[in-house]
Amino acid sequence: MWRGMEIDDQRVYPSTEGAVVVLYSDSRWEIVQLAKFDENRDPQYPCAELRSRSPNLTPKRGFGKLLCTFPNVYSRLGSATSQERGDVTAFVQFFDNGFLVHYQDFERGGWFTIAFFYGQGEKSGTWGLQ
Repeated sequence: MWRGMEIDDQRVYPSTEGAVVVLYSDSRWEIVQLAKFDENRDPQYPCAELRSRSPNLTPKRGFGKLLCTFPNVYSRLGSATSQERGDVTAFVQFFDNGFLVHYQDFERGGWFTIAFFYGQGEKSGTWGLQ
């Protein structure tokens, strides 16, 4: 899942909050609109359905809020297989037919690029590692 996009009726564009890009294993992606996680109002673990046998794998905070708000996303992604990581630095550039996200993953060591291609509109499509 990738945060940092906004959407309107026309286009996807960069933002500091608002929308989340969800990547699926079948090379499809979609953008879902989600209110930013509020430290003072939102629970750390938003719903019991996400509980894992290992507390470190239970989605929490923003990811938990997303998966509880959009159960169809949770059903497509399945259960968590790793802990949430917040050590990613990224750059985004937009084009007529999609956008690129170039990110540094400190755990795996290196820079990676994901290309997002628009489908019928700019709120979903296909993706691939480049």
